[in-house]
Amino acid sequence: MKYALTFLFTACLFVITPTVLQAQITITTDTVIQTSTCAGADLIIEYTVSGSLNAGNTFTAEMSNAFGLFSNPVVIGTKAGTTSGTMQAKIPDNATISILYRVRVVSDDPAVTGSNSPNTVVVTTIPALVFVTSDPGDSICQGDTTTLTGGLAVSYLWNTGDTTSSIDVTESGEYWVTQTDIAGCELNSDTALITVFPKPAPIISQFMDTLFSTPGSTHQWYFNDQPVSSANDPILVTSDQGVYYVEVTDENGCTGRSADHQWAFPGIRDIHRPLNFSVSPNPFDDILRINIAGSEPVQVHLYNSQGVLVSKPVVDPQGLLSFDRRALEPGLYLIRLTTSSGTGTRKVIKY
Repeated sequence: MKYALTFLFTACLFVITPTVLQAQITITTDTVIQTSTCAGADLIIEYTVSGSLNAGNTFTAEMSNAFGLFSNPVVIGTKAGTTSGTMQAKIPDNATISILYRVRVVSDDPAVTGSNSPNTVVVTTIPALVFVTSDPGDSICQGDTTTLTGGLAVSYLWNTGDTTSSIDVTESGEYWVTQTDIAGCELNSDTALITVFPKPAPIISQFMDTLFSTPGSTHQWYFNDQPVSSANDPILVTSDQGVYYVEVTDENGCTGRSADHQWAFPGIRDIHRPLNFSVSPNPFDDILRINIAGSEPVQVHLYNSQGVLVSKPVVDPQGLLSFDRRALEPGLYLIRLTTSSGTGTRKVIKY
């Protein structure tokens, strides 16, 4: 203990008053160890304390700006204690590239600012968003595959557990990859959202000599495994016996195939001849004219593209059919005429 002597001269009486001087507290920041030169990397900071700090003190590690100045230091780690030790810290993720960063340790009880680290902290790599590419795209059809590829790196870890640079995906979901570059820095990719659409499953139904397919964006009919020329509607009128199927492509671009449909001449062909007639205008709105030879009674049936009977209009003496335009949706229809002479069908379009 050191003493300061204070002399008071009062009537030749000497009074000596001892005063205790507080020892100076210092914090020396020692060499900083880096695990890598990446932004976001871990640091190991050793520091030496000279003097006594109060119980409840907390040490704080601060990092300078990119020029080594502490005008606006960034907190990179904390640790409770009163004596020398080692602190774990982390370079900020948003640190810029520099070789001049320095670190210091400060206390809060009492407030003491430690020395700057003798060595600089070097940041050569900053986090960059890795973009995952998909080939052929983010949307595929059931049964197809899209390939996801990360950026250039030394190692890869996908959220699927795969460790290759590319992965093949067949299921809907979110996919991303964490990459490690040559400097040992981990880079996170964006998230690829993959959608797998189901393929359509068309169904064929038959009425008389007409085949109907369930709806789709486009259709292609096949007869005995060969495509039928210009057969691209959901309705196919045919007179050829054999095996038919239809391929339907939906609004997502996915194509599905129906089951085989064995077509045979309906029994009515044995007692009726094909009926020849024409309709106009085609497309039509609410009036459709039937042009047919002869004056025998005519039965009319109107089917939609799915083979459902939607109307049984009556032909007036002038051969005109009248429809309630509000009852018919725009689209493709099949009109069937039956007389005692035979049966015939035509495709018509309602606009």
